[in-house]
Amino acid sequence: MRYFLLFVGFALANLVHAQNNAEIKGRVFDGNKKPLEKATVSIVSEKDSLVLSYSLTDDKGNFDFVRIPSQKPIILYVSYVNNPTYQKPLQLKAGEKLQLDSIIMGGNMIDEILITAVPPIRLNGDTLEYKADYFKTRPNATVEELLQILPGIQVNADGSIFYQGREVSGIRVNNKDFFVQDMKIATKNLDASLIDVVQVIKDKGESKREILDDTNLPIVINLKMKKEFLKADFGKFYGGAATRERYESGALINTFRDTLQISFIGFANNIGRSGFDYSELSQYGGLGRGENSNFMMYGSAGLMNQISSGINVNYDIAKKLKTNLYYNFAKDDHLFEQTDLNNRFYDEITDRSRSSGNSESHQIRHEMRAFARYHVDTTAQVSLDLRLNTGSNNFTGQNESVTWRNENDPVRDVNTSNLSNNKNINFNYRVNAEKRLQNKMLLSLEHQYSRINQDIFRNNDNWNRYYLLGDSIVDQTERSNVVSYTQNLKNRISLQVPLNKGFNFDVFAQFNVDEEEQLEELLNR
Repeated sequence: MRYFLLFVGFALANLVHAQNNAEIKGRVFDGNKKPLEKATVSIVSEKDSLVLSYSLTDDKGNFDFVRIPSQKPIILYVSYVNNPTYQKPLQLKAGEKLQLDSIIMGGNMIDEILITAVPPIRLNGDTLEYKADYFKTRPNATVEELLQILPGIQVNADGSIFYQGREVSGIRVNNKDFFVQDMKIATKNLDASLIDVVQVIKDKGESKREILDDTNLPIVINLKMKKEFLKADFGKFYGGAATRERYESGALINTFRDTLQISFIGFANNIGRSGFDYSELSQYGGLGRGENSNFMMYGSAGLMNQISSGINVNYDIAKKLKTNLYYNFAKDDHLFEQTDLNNRFYDEITDRSRSSGNSESHQIRHEMRAFARYHVDTTAQVSLDLRLNTGSNNFTGQNESVTWRNENDPVRDVNTSNLSNNKNINFNYRVNAEKRLQNKMLLSLEHQYSRINQDIFRNNDNWNRYYLLGDSIVDQTERSNVVSYTQNLKNRISLQVPLNKGFNFDVFAQFNVDEEEQLEELLNR
């Protein structure tokens, strides 16, 4: 009887919940009364402009919303590229199932007036656009926090971004590269209040090559800033200090003009934070605990002192030459100390151990990029992308441990020391040229070269004494020095011949040279 009453209670609760909501179904047509596929339909709360739900129409123009709040003013938006936006205020009754079968884009709905408005979400060709003002964030929120609440976009704890299961490969600002080698610099530093529209783009680049299948094209997010910031100087500074000599500070300075964008960013801290955003306090300090939607992710154990600074410059010269310069410096000093006490209990035996260790690592990185694209005319362009990354990592560590049985019976003594020095240089460049020929044929030339040099030295010493094996001693030393390089040279020429709208013919010739060499010196004792 008790389970029966519980079941009835759940059923009644679900019934009441269902009756407090409503449904909307409808069909969208174009001006010729033909079903409109991939029109964007959004439902927005009239009170606070929050997006409640959105959908795309199917090949028959149908859309369907369930569990829409009742007794609450809402606005239905329907948008389609090159058409005025349709907008309809609604307030549904509990349990109501509204049927809208005659929404005509580019004209009037039956007995309704077409209203021009900016939709919260719309599909513009292959580009999905989110109107940022419809998605409410807290004051001083960053772009990362804005992206977290956009439907279809997922932001992970490590800063990576996914759109419909595919990883986003880059972030642009006003369709220009912004710290191209680390998109987290944009998402963790730019304020959400600066953004007008967030665009999710399948990146075809500026190539004139026809692409029939865009399934595997990289996904890029473009942040279109509000008009008042397109020609402005703005930024932010922050700093803080605490007990135990903890501190953090940072700055972000931007100068944006029609053809010039300059951004500088720098930060320093010793609290293990690898990002730039002081608003991460909502995650790390527990301020977001109410919703319980944030991951707790700290840096590595120990004390980490981090310094980083970088500059990004975009400059368009005479509308034909586009350039990008980028440099970033980072220095990480990681100090670690640890002491452990352990007890292991067996039937009649107790093993105890005490260990202590310390380590230091010092890492330095330099990242540089120079890019230029020149449009000779409307049919020809040439581009150069040059990148250089260098770095070094020095590590030293020591560890001691003692194990004994019962009270004073020694079992094992261990003493280890580790030393490593790593250096690397990564250089690559790419030259690409295109020319549109007669009959829409496209001739492409590509030359690409890359080289990676590495120099790695390791020295590991291990000393062990086992008392239960006749007071035996094991002394082991391992040293290695590895010098290696890999390089790749690629040359490619291709010709694309479009035969009709859905069929292209491509012919190409390619010449590759791959070379790899590694020299390793080993000493084992």
